[in-house]
Amino acid sequence: MGIQVCLDSGVANGVLVVRTVTDCAKLIRNILLNQLEFRVDVEEIDGAEYLRLTESISGCVFRVMTGDVMLTNSFWNFYLE
Repeated sequence: MGIQVCLDSGVANGVLVVRTVTDCAKLIRNILLNQLEFRVDVEEIDGAEYLRLTESISGCVFRVMTGDVMLTNSFWNFYLE
């Protein structure tokens, strides 16, 4: 799984990796029909709560939201105009 961030919009772009043709077909179908399913995992690190959105077919992390106040503040200061 590779994550890339578009510096213009702040949106993380990445890849979803599957290992079989069947899973690939299911994943593409769900993307085209806007029917992706996700699991939300919550993890606490040093008192900060992090949310991880994991796609169900591939098991790949789709998005992460930091619970760290400093990182959240830095993100919004950089991407808000």
